[in-house]
Amino acid sequence: MTNLTKSDPSIRILVIDDSDIIQKALKSFLQDFDIEVFTCSNGLEGIQTAVEVKPSLIFLDLLMPNFDGIKMLQVKNVLKEIKDIPVVIISANTNKQNVLTAIELGVTKVISKPLQKDIIIKTLKEIFHRELINLSRTEEQEDTRPEIGEDFKEKVYTDMKDELIRLFLNNFAGQKRKIVQAIEMKDKMLIKGIMHDIKGAGGTIGYNDISEIAKSVHDREINSDLDWFFVQVKSEQLFKEIRKLEELKS
Repeated sequence: MTNLTKSDPSIRILVIDDSDIIQKALKSFLQDFDIEVFTCSNGLEGIQTAVEVKPSLIFLDLLMPNFDGIKMLQVKNVLKEIKDIPVVIISANTNKQNVLTAIELGVTKVISKPLQKDIIIKTLKEIFHRELINLSRTEEQEDTRPEIGEDFKEKVYTDMKDELIRLFLNNFAGQKRKIVQAIEMKDKMLIKGIMHDIKGAGGTIGYNDISEIAKSVHDREINSDLDWFFVQVKSEQLFKEIRKLEELKS
């Protein structure tokens, strides 16, 4: 395998995901390997960016509002300048129909949430046929790096998960204020948008209880005061789960 070092042309990766947590985590991680990273929040913006920057690889979430990952793949496949760019799907559930549809549309690989660093590295090696060098480590550290065994894999997985949780918790204070505001104003669009983000983020960090609470609000048809009472109760449950997570990580 050819080593990817600073003397090599930088790999360009486009991350298309409506989750700020995924965008920030992948960008921070990939930049340590001298990879140039671009981020987008929806499929339409992703198509436009892909045409402009011609990335070497696209990481794509399927469940995005409006212009989702499936639509993005359908458009990509008919655009000559970007149709051959490999795509890696990021999915919380690799058995869903939309994942199967994405595979039929020619994606290169599907990786599941929560993200794991060793899986990402393995995927990049398989696609680019290069040994990736972590440029944030010294040569001495590289020479003494342990073989990839189960203990090392667990450490890599834990590092990534902890980073994702940290980003999630840092972001949640602002989301909590918006939830309270949405309930006070009875703003359906705002509450559904926030709960969509939290639903995805819960799967990203590996906390399905958080995802399920957010999903129950997101999927609810809100038409009455009783529905808003349901939203308030579920929001309090959500806040409680987040406090437990904060205590666990403090």
